[in-house]
Amino acid sequence: MSYSKPLIYDRIIGDSLSPALKLIASRIEPGSRVLDVGCASGYFGQYLVETRHCSVTGVDYSADAVEVARRRGLDAYPIDLEREPLDSREFDVVVFADVLEHVRNPADVLAAVQAHRILVSLPNIGHWSARMELVRGHFPLEDFGLFDRTHVRFFTRTTARDLIQGAGFRIVSEQTNPLLPFEGHRVPGLRRAREPLTRLAPELLALQFVFDAVR
Repeated sequence: MSYSKPLIYDRIIGDSLSPALKLIASRIEPGSRVLDVGCASGYFGQYLVETRHCSVTGVDYSADAVEVARRRGLDAYPIDLEREPLDSREFDVVVFADVLEHVRNPADVLAAVQAHRILVSLPNIGHWSARMELVRGHFPLEDFGLFDRTHVRFFTRTTARDLIQGAGFRIVSEQTNPLLPFEGHRVPGLRRAREPLTRLAPELLALQFVFDAVR
């Protein structure tokens, strides 16, 4: 089991952040003490240090990922979330960016968090593109995305909210990373329609949900 693939994600994103990580970063106050769970190679933690002057500690299941994160200058440690409860008491916020879908018991992982605040991004298996695959009788296994072969849990908007609230957190903000049909084509007005359309049908059009939640 692994909840990061640093070489794959570094190759995909290069020096830029994914839309979900940009949303998460926008919710973190400058100077915050951040625990980045599933820190991968440390690219997000490095971004928070350099642009928001945060103090970042990273943890990841992969010792190789941790080593890369350390070379980036991060304080990083290998940990198995399902065997070693996180000690998060000294952090202002704990980040679970596309992590909880990779663990068998995400509810237990969240329930063990002592920090007051969490930021969570989760992929939406109810997204229109996933529904199209299922209608066609397909459940493809891929290296990343909605059908990442390392996902062991799958979430819709409702089950994502249930997961967070069931662990004792109150959701104070919910944002989306939308992906509309034909977005790869030059359809007039489509980009301007992204936000209003996604607000109308987030379960169908949000590729990811980003939650800000507190105890």
